[in-house]
Amino acid sequence: MTHKIMTWFEGTHAVAALTQAIALIPSYANAQYNLGTLLLRRKDYQAPIGPLTEAIRLNPQWSDAWYNLAAVYAHVGERGHAVQCLKKAMDLNPTLASEARQDSDFESLRADAEFSAIIEN
Repeated sequence: MTHKIMTWFEGTHAVAALTQAIALIPSYANAQYNLGTLLLRRKDYQAPIGPLTEAIRLNPQWSDAWYNLAAVYAHVGERGHAVQCLKKAMDLNPTLASEARQDSDFESLRADAEFSAIIEN
């Protein structure tokens, strides 16, 4: 389960609207985050990397963006990047551990010792 995006904004025009918002104001971190999260929810696992990375560049303390980027990397088989991003998310917001323990986005990491150590601390 991806973390925090408004469900009313998941309609067919959402990607176009967010892309337009980013084109107008590239430094609009919320639009970058929402686009990346929306693409993740749509299971378009390569596409969210750019917007989520940009959201983090604009706001490095955004734990939800780190968390969702970790989920993206888990889906595309980038175990090292997934664990690194999840660790950063947990450092910023330790309460995310309880969500990560049950989040199906991290199913591919369940047997990973480093993943287990992060979510159990």
